[in-house]
Amino acid sequence: AAEVQRARELFLGVVDRLLRQPDSEKKRLLLGDTYAALADIATYLNEDTGLEWMKKAYVQVPHGSRIHSPELLAVGNHGAFFLPDNTPGRLERMVDYFFEYTKYADKVKRGCGHGYEYLFAGEAAYNRAEMDNAATMFNSAMLKAQHTGQHDIICNALWGLGRIELYYGNHKNALALLGEIIKYVDEGRFVGVYELRDCAIAHFYMCLDDLDKVPPWLGETTSGPEPTPINIARKLLMSACYLHQKGEGARAYAVLLQLESLLENRGRWPEKLSLYIFKAQHLMGAGDMAGFAQAFKTAYDMVYANDLKLCLAESGRDMMAMLDCLKRLEADGYDWAWLELVYQDASSFAKRLHMMREAYKGRDHSYRSGVALTKREDETLRYLAQGLTQKEVGRLMGISENAVKKHISKIYFKLGAVNRADAIHIATVNGLVDVLK
Repeated sequence: AAEVQRARELFLGVVDRLLRQPDSEKKRLLLGDTYAALADIATYLNEDTGLEWMKKAYVQVPHGSRIHSPELLAVGNHGAFFLPDNTPGRLERMVDYFFEYTKYADKVKRGCGHGYEYLFAGEAAYNRAEMDNAATMFNSAMLKAQHTGQHDIICNALWGLGRIELYYGNHKNALALLGEIIKYVDEGRFVGVYELRDCAIAHFYMCLDDLDKVPPWLGETTSGPEPTPINIARKLLMSACYLHQKGEGARAYAVLLQLESLLENRGRWPEKLSLYIFKAQHLMGAGDMAGFAQAFKTAYDMVYANDLKLCLAESGRDMMAMLDCLKRLEADGYDWAWLELVYQDASSFAKRLHMMREAYKGRDHSYRSGVALTKREDETLRYLAQGLTQKEVGRLMGISENAVKKHISKIYFKLGAVNRADAIHIATVNGLVDVLK
């Protein structure tokens, strides 16, 4: 981050000198290039000042900057989403911001970054667990990126679609999307996204607890001078997760410390959030309750104001353990009703993850084998799958709301479900097609 700040200072110095020069075509071209570079730096530093720089660049070079081309990577091996601060409503404002930003960037950057705004919106929707919207945005990102061959945006969008499938516990669909990433990168020999491809492979197979398929280089110890965070933040995070899942906690924490030093001042928002969640988990296990509470509070503050529950709930059982620990500490400064919802979501996610891993390994996935739903329970579940409220279900079935609740309780018991979404998912996994028609 310090080097990038230095680069910004140099570019601002160039702007200052150019503005003192007489107007000329050469001056306008150089000024436009410099403004575009300043816009890129603002985005890299997770700031929302890039739009003003990009507007200025467009005035100078409406037909495109000379320092951008479709061959350049827009996001590389990390996602697009970030929040400059934790104020309420910031997520919605940032989605609007990037749709406005790309009106100018698409012209100035000559195809570099095509689809960025949709990728950002898709990741934002995913973090809110708005999966239908997320899928629409990821597909739109791919369609737009294909026009200019933005390989990193295409691969990140496919990764996003795969994450949606993993969220629902559909490992076959997720692996099919991973296969699309591998095929796209390998057949095109797109060397610039080889690391992105490998990190995607690692993420999918770590979710499935199949560590033999994780690229082994992720577990290697790095040495020598390191590049800036923009190049290796996601790689380091994947390495830490891989080492942790292998049971090499000390090495995983060493990688975390390396990542923390890179992101100390500024850095990639998703990696920074994951860093503090992972750090809190490690410190809790090590018995450092003060360090645990501090790391968890940092992560909480990054997501709470914009209701990004899934960012925490995706940690599943680990998040449940951390929330239980936090309660025992009687920590202040939390919305405990909100955290209870996070706990419920983490519980559901953990259950789906377990079932998905069992299905992937070919194990029996039956829901209390031999226990069938009654006709009324079947009808109730079908209405729940359509998104109806308990009151609406009761009206359609001609029974009281209390009777509906009793049916639902029995459905949950028989399926081993914890909530509506869980029941629908279990019914889907077990091939109860008649329930979901």
